[in-house]
Amino acid sequence: EKAEELELEYAAIQHEDDTDSVEDADNDHVSLYDLWAFAVKIALKFNCLKIADTILSVAKPFFELKSEYKIDYILLTHHVLIHNKKYETALSSLGEAILINENHSRLWLNIGQTYYLLNKLTDCIEAFQRHINECNQQEIQPNLMGMLQLIQVYLMVYNDEKSVDIYLKNALSLIEICWNRIVNNQIYKDDTLNILVSFENRDKSFVDALKYKLWCIQGKYSQTINDTTAALSNFANATMIHPFDQKLWKAIDNVYNSSELA
Repeated sequence: EKAEELELEYAAIQHEDDTDSVEDADNDHVSLYDLWAFAVKIALKFNCLKIADTILSVAKPFFELKSEYKIDYILLTHHVLIHNKKYETALSSLGEAILINENHSRLWLNIGQTYYLLNKLTDCIEAFQRHINECNQQEIQPNLMGMLQLIQVYLMVYNDEKSVDIYLKNALSLIEICWNRIVNNQIYKDDTLNILVSFENRDKSFVDALKYKLWCIQGKYSQTINDTTAALSNFANATMIHPFDQKLWKAIDNVYNSSELA
């Protein structure tokens, strides 16, 4: 079950490297990577592995012209490897891409997610932090879903190692950054997601989905620092967006039970 949850979180990350806002998405130029990634993702969605392999074979010559294209091709193959649960092989292929360009922010995002699937949380944190650092140096925004994932990893590691207070501070800092980006509509195409909440209209409800995810994460943070009132308040805000999430109500019950024991 835990592995399935990790894969679910991984599926929420999109790896396009655009910097235009969601509102301007219709005017985006479709890159070579976007074009082939769409076909690969559709094939994997319907579990057509042979078709996905064929697409990769046909696409390969188009990605051999530039080093940047070679990295994009490795990211394409990464989708298939992750789908087949070949996490170690996927991580190894990303390592080859790092040899081409170790400052590639999307690579570190994917490395962080792959470490997460392998449940190597310390390495996951380092990779996500490298993604953020590379983005800051290149003066682009870090992947929003990657930051949300990093907050969750911080809390997971803190719950296992109570002495690592820096993780709590980092988690709170990222929560504030994520809220600031959502409030100021600093949401970009690479921040889009496949699944957080099963909304019928993803485009219309995208910001609500982000808010829902962040309310849940902030509720978990408040619960971690034993702030029952704040935890219930954050979870209550999440229920206003998606009131039928059983995991959310279970989290609320856990907060109530913890407060009664205290």
